[in-house]
Formats: sequence, structure tokens, C-alpha cells
Amino acid sequence: MPENPVTNVTMALEDSLIILRHLIDDTDSTVYSDERLIELLYISAIYVNMDVGASYSVNTCSQIISPEPDSSFSTLTALKAACLLVRSTQKTSAQNEFTVTDGPATVNLKGIAANLKTSADGFCNQYDRAKMGYLMGNTNWGGGYAISTPSSDC
Repeated sequence: MPENPVTNVTMALEDSLIILRHLIDDTDSTVYSDERLIELLYISAIYVNMDVGASYSVNTCSQIISPEPDSSFSTLTALKAACLLVRSTQKTSAQNEFTVTDGPATVNLKGIAANLKTSADGFCNQYDRAKMGYLMGNTNWGGGYAISTPSSDC
């Protein structure tokens, strides 16, 4: 991933940004700028803060979250951001669905929103499951688990 040009970002939000970029498959930063995703992460942190009853102070204008969030909160924030982002993309796609036929040629942009809805539902359901685990006291998961086998390159 390229060096992060945003300097006023907490370590937890840097982690959330990396997770979010992987979730939305934009690790080379070609679709969304860091600034846009960081803004979305702060908005998502507000939602997560309300959803889980956390006591973080989230200031979107000065881009500060205090105290420094733990890794579970950061992962929840990335999942919520992915849910919001893909939902927004789905809504935009649904408004732009059309089919054009000109002789034997056909351009069909229908069905894209349905595929995005499936993706958005996945992220939102994943967020809901992780949130439930967080609320039930499971805060040790951080970001998930990795399984390394003898044939792994890690």
C-alpha cells in the first residue's frame, strides 16, 4: 500500500484504513482517496460508538478519536465503513440501471445493483455479527484470525 499522505490519523484509524481498503478491494488506492475513506471511517466511528455504547469522543472536524480505540473498535469501524460505502454504491448503481439496444448490439447495465446489494448485505451482516460479539464481551478478536500452514509464505 502506498505511504499514507494523511498525517493527522491515529494509529487505530490507520489500521482501520488498511482493513477497509482490503474489504473493498482498493489496496492500490485507485478508486478512493485516503482522505475520503478516512472521513468515512470517522463517520463510521460515530455510528459504532453509538451502536456499542462506547465512550469514545469522535470529532470529525479535527479528526480525533480519544482515547485511542482498541483494535476491536477499529475493526468494527472498518466493517461499518465498508457496509456504508457499498450500500451507497449500490444505491447509485440502482439509479443508473438501463438497457440499450441498437440493432444487434446491446448494452445491459441491469443487475449490477443486485450484485452490490449482496455484497453490502455481506458487509453489514458481518458488522452486525462482530458488533454482537463485542457487546457480549468478546473484544479479543481484534481483526480476525489467521491460519498459517507449513506451506505458507508468511
